[in-house]
Amino acid sequence: MRITNGMLAANSLWNINNNMRRLNAAQEQVSTERKIQLPSDDPGIATRAIKYRNYGAAAEQYQTNTEAALDWLNVTENALSAEDSGLAAVIQRVRELTVNAANETNSDAELQAIAEEIGQLKEETMQIMNTSFGGRYVFGGYATDEEPYTAETVNVGGVALDFTTYKGQYLNLTGPLPASADEAAYAAFYQGLSADQIYAAGEAQTIQYNIGSGTKLAVNVEGQDVIGQTSGSNLLATMDKLLLALNGETTYQTADIDASTGTVTLSSHDLSISDLLAAVDTDLERVLGVAAELGARENSAARVKKPFE
Repeated sequence: MRITNGMLAANSLWNINNNMRRLNAAQEQVSTERKIQLPSDDPGIATRAIKYRNYGAAAEQYQTNTEAALDWLNVTENALSAEDSGLAAVIQRVRELTVNAANETNSDAELQAIAEEIGQLKEETMQIMNTSFGGRYVFGGYATDEEPYTAETVNVGGVALDFTTYKGQYLNLTGPLPASADEAAYAAFYQGLSADQIYAAGEAQTIQYNIGSGTKLAVNVEGQDVIGQTSGSNLLATMDKLLLALNGETTYQTADIDASTGTVTLSSHDLSISDLLAAVDTDLERVLGVAAELGARENSAARVKKPFE
């Protein structure tokens, strides 16, 4: 076949254009730091790139979740700590005051001073149990947007009764109640409450963070697991009994409530400051146990985070 000048010129032009396209592609790779600009440039590489990008995004999200989990756990653990102003430290102070108050040589003025401090420590306990992190209350279960614990004083038959509510529901309806509480008046008060105003332990409300492929970590603990689920036998009830005893009461009442009929029967019990020391120790042991569990979770999250550092 005869090669003409036109064929040579066309071939040269094609090579020049091809080289320009290759140069342009190389310049785009350099400027964009991407080997391909469109999936059609290399479908195999594009598929792998998308897969690796997804892996990277997932790893970044796991890291973010792990850091958030650690922050939440750290805030909660500090709230329960035995150091500074943590809840365990508050209970230890309550224990010291209980031992001091059990000394029969105390004057009425000294007992009143102890009662005032116990009252302040109860308020501090409520503040700790309303600890928040990032605008979310850590002890409220799923209800993170409002303070879980509130204090309320209700006049029942001429007697001022102090109640605590958890997420808007009365906790201590069964007591302890002062000896002056009237059975008929209390029954009328109880019967005036709706079912959704009365606290009853339900299913656990666990907030979990996804910190790895198939790995979830619970970051919260519900307030009643810290305070104590048993009505009349928990940290707040212990403080209430101490306040009654320090104010001169030698007995307190508990309410036996038949929820189906609304029948209320009050029963009297002896009250002794020295006998309450065991209850304080039980409350302290429970709080320290919860704090230890949180510490174990925090260690787990820290181990997950370490490879990202």
